[in-house]
Amino acid sequence: MVVIAILGILAVIAAPSFLLMIESMRTNNAMDEVQGALMYARSEAVRNRNNVVVRGKPLSGCRPDEGDSNENWSCGWVMFVDTNANNARDASEATLKETGELNGVTLIHSGGVSHAFLVFNSMGYTNNTPGNFTARPRGNTDDERSSIRTLCIDRTARIRRIKGTGC
Repeated sequence: MVVIAILGILAVIAAPSFLLMIESMRTNNAMDEVQGALMYARSEAVRNRNNVVVRGKPLSGCRPDEGDSNENWSCGWVMFVDTNANNARDASEATLKETGELNGVTLIHSGGVSHAFLVFNSMGYTNNTPGNFTARPRGNTDDERSSIRTLCIDRTARIRRIKGTGC
């Protein structure tokens, strides 16, 4: 009986740090996925000698309760070769990759010219000010949370990953 009581006390003490570890793993996985997608888009733009657009999917597709915002990419994104440079996917343009909803994570694209998309040109640079992506545990708005991760992207498509929200 004493052993069970001690195990119960240890479980209560360990639970908060275990939840934080799970949040950190989710945000790190989301950042890995975004960083990989951006590096792939850049390489495809150079390989195809054409613009490649990475565009966030609308929230109405997976999280209708959160409204619809161009900056929230939590429902995933679609990547395509933009042959006519209109930054929108047309029926004749090839889709390179499409992702689904991120599990337990809210992904925000901010600081760029357009929150809805990123464009890589044939030289591998971004056509617009790319801004940054911040991943945080879903439903959490606390900027001091240690599980928050940010990808900082510059015009040359250099990507840095940092803890927290500031680039």
